[in-house]
Amino acid sequence: IGGVYSSDATLTFANSPYAITSDLTVLKGKTLTIEPGVQLNFQARIRLVVNGVLNAVGSSRDGDISMHHNATVGVNSTVIRLVGGSSPREGRIEVKDPLSGNW
Repeated sequence: IGGVYSSDATLTFANSPYAITSDLTVLKGKTLTIEPGVQLNFQARIRLVVNGVLNAVGSSRDGDISMHHNATVGVNSTVIRLVGGSSPREGRIEVKDPLSGNW
């Protein structure tokens, strides 16, 4: 999946895992909901850009949401953080590259 989300959307556990093959952008005023247990597999150099709302909460029953990216050495888990927002619950998402350690 990929592209611009110009309306609210939900990535469901039932359809997981998702292969993110092009930049995925959530427009201002729109919400992308990611259900607990969803796995997102990002191709190299692909971004998740959230100008609207990202609603992604894991649960103890279904597990955390996991984000992975493909690299020449295989699939690696990544770390995400929100930066630049006016509160800890908003901002742009950054993904840490496990190979280089860069955000």
